[in-house]
Amino acid sequence: PRPEAATTGRMLEVTGTTESGTTVDLSISLSV
Repeated sequence: PRPEAATTGRMLEVTGTTESGTTVDLSISLSV
């Protein structure tokens, strides 16, 4: 995500493993 988006919202970092064994790393910025 863009730096400006991170500063204007709440950052959510989700790291997990799927059924196929692929590592999922998601970084979501929410403007709340």
